Amino acid sequence: MSGSMIYQFKITLDEIQPPIWRRIQVPGNVSLLQLHFIFQIAMGWTNSHLHEFQIGGELYGTPDEEGWREEEIKKEKVYQLERVVPARGARFSYLYDFGDSWKHTIEVEEIINPSKNRHYPACLGGARTCPPEDVGSTWGYEGFLEAISSPEHPEHEEYLIWVGGAFDPEGFDREKTDLELNNYEYSEMMRVYQRYCSSEVGPELKLYQGISSWLEDLSPKQRSQLDELPLRRDTVSMLTYLRDHSVKGTQSTGNLPLKAVREIACGLVQPPVLDRKIGERVYKLRTEFDVWPIYFTHSLLEIGGLLDGGPGRKMRLRPKGKNFLNQEPPIQVLFLLETWWHFTNWLIAYPPIGLEERLPYYFANITFDLLLSLPVGRQVPYQDFADRLIETGGLKWGVQNMTTARNSLHTSIERMVINILEDFQAVEKHQKDTRAGNYKYKKLNAFTVTNLGRSLLKVLGGL
Repeated sequence: MSGSMIYQFKITLDEIQPPIWRRIQVPGNVSLLQLHFIFQIAMGWTNSHLHEFQIGGELYGTPDEEGWREEEIKKEKVYQLERVVPARGARFSYLYDFGDSWKHTIEVEEIINPSKNRHYPACLGGARTCPPEDVGSTWGYEGFLEAISSPEHPEHEEYLIWVGGAFDPEGFDREKTDLELNNYEYSEMMRVYQRYCSSEVGPELKLYQGISSWLEDLSPKQRSQLDELPLRRDTVSMLTYLRDHSVKGTQSTGNLPLKAVREIACGLVQPPVLDRKIGERVYKLRTEFDVWPIYFTHSLLEIGGLLDGGPGRKMRLRPKGKNFLNQEPPIQVLFLLETWWHFTNWLIAYPPIGLEERLPYYFANITFDLLLSLPVGRQVPYQDFADRLIETGGLKWGVQNMTTARNSLHTSIERMVINILEDFQAVEKHQKDTRAGNYKYKKLNAFTVTNLGRSLLKVLGGL
């Protein structure tokens, strides 16, 4: 990407001292939407929230679909950088996450000819690590740093597990950032974005010999379980809603607009809490990413090829989605499990810093083999299971404290494997009340593979 003049930017995150900054070079012919992805990678964000640019008095980003803003928002994907920022010395702002309000000041230091010896975009330098997502703006970040730096702090252990085991506020790896920018078009966030414009169709949705035999072997109890499975019913409910309503994906991510999130949530088997009150502060719903049942189900619809949509596009059921609604419940459940197991990046269930963007390619197969080796109906100690999976699955966490790393990996496996299998009633969890300082939570102690779980796993593996 080097067919135009090169813009050299200095990006500085406002209101934090010492400053967090990056110096990057970007071709002038990129769209502002592409520039958003480049800024995300350069800074270390994860594209989990809304954003906008303010350039020369104009706003560019996701046009408002909820009617709560008076300002006009121009569509960033149709404006090229060189069109809206023509001069050296120009300054503009980039706002990320409307809740935490991370404002960045962007300065155009140079506009130069491209070099034949450099790939663009590129990172020339920078300092310090950007804050973790959802830490709670500047004041939340200060509290977070205070907690992780003091072992006596009541939230010390909780924050360490949440952040992936360790956090170095002074850390910055220019070479790693440069490599990620060089390959930004193949990053996970771009892959998710481009999926909306692709023809991915997930697994097949039809009867074949293995499925026919499985259907015949299902007991009346298992058929009833599959029929009543909340995940299946929620999927049917969301598909039906999107069939019967005109819904456009948000401009930047293709997510459900907030009105649709709220209405779909009301139709779920167990409607989730959308607005949370902590102390005197109310945290309003900001995006479907904040509501795991909605995000999980929506992801399965898209990745499975049941739903056509994307940024700024109307969501429509594909023929496969209409076919799904006409299938009997066991077929629907098996299709959703296949979509998760073979086509989805499991890290959407727990995207911690320490695991990067991808699991080892063989991780799903190893997990399957280990689960299939477990006895049915007998409690399996979770820590033993997780340790075996960490060792055989090649999971690593980039921290020196081995105890913290192990705890973090246990949390990730619980979210990506056990919790998902529980959604399919393939396992039953056994938990105990635990306390860490002033923090109370339920810790997974063991789990049991159910008869239905063994049946689903066997047909999933073609056994």
